[in-house]
Amino acid sequence: MSSPVPLPVLSLITLALGCGGKPADSAADSGDAPPAPYFDEDRDGYTEDVDCDDNNDRVFPGAREGCDDIDNDCDEIVDEDPSDAPTWYADADGDGFGDQGSTVEECEEPEGYTSRAGDCDDGESETSPEAQEVCGDGVDNNCAGGDAPCGWEGEIGLPDADAVITGQLAGGRAGCSVAAGSGGELLIGACEADGAGMAYVLRSPIVSGSLEDAYARLEGGGAGDSLGAAAVGLEVDGALAWAVGAPGGDRAGGDSGEVYLLSGPQGVVDVGEDSAGALYGSAPAEGA
Repeated sequence: MSSPVPLPVLSLITLALGCGGKPADSAADSGDAPPAPYFDEDRDGYTEDVDCDDNNDRVFPGAREGCDDIDNDCDEIVDEDPSDAPTWYADADGDGFGDQGSTVEECEEPEGYTSRAGDCDDGESETSPEAQEVCGDGVDNNCAGGDAPCGWEGEIGLPDADAVITGQLAGGRAGCSVAAGSGGELLIGACEADGAGMAYVLRSPIVSGSLEDAYARLEGGGAGDSLGAAAVGLEVDGALAWAVGAPGGDRAGGDSGEVYLLSGPQGVVDVGEDSAGALYGSAPAEGA
């Protein structure tokens, strides 16, 4: 049986254990509060201690800059290297069109630049996509890919024509009028054909041949009408139409004349029965 420990010794042991059970510099002993947490108000993944605008989820360190007058990436520089900047083209000649091989991307238009590309010679202000082409000058004035050839020059013989079209009837005077349609069609008047006059419609492409092979034939209403003495191609409600004159028509009496409007003729058309409308002269010998 062991001997009892004296009371003074127990007191010293208890005091020693009590002093070593808690660190002397703990927060409870020092009175310091724990650090407050940082918040991410805009939920962009960056807290307010590093986010320079925690109320805008497009603003945070590393964000892409845009043309919005905002420091998106929190580097204290606004709109540097913006991802949505437009492209500007160098316009050295000041004609409003730039060289598409010389560009910058900035939020605002720099001096000496333009938003329109396509200038094929940025050292010549008379050359641009909107310039008037001058044929035969060796210059691509309108940047269309080359100089435009000029029209007829010198003397050209009729045998050298691209197409020769002959009349159908003897004495018909084919060619007394010619009118073009918007789709390359051609109307040829033969104002004495068959006594009343005729007009023929040819489809594109126009090739050599006889009016007998025409796509459509318009026939005058009566002897002496001279249908086809004048004609013009029109667009009515988006479709091709022809206005054909018959100066000898006499529905109003005394060769007062007539003009017929025909839309999309096919085959043989009697203008007196099949025209979309007719205008008659108001007095004898007026020659509408």
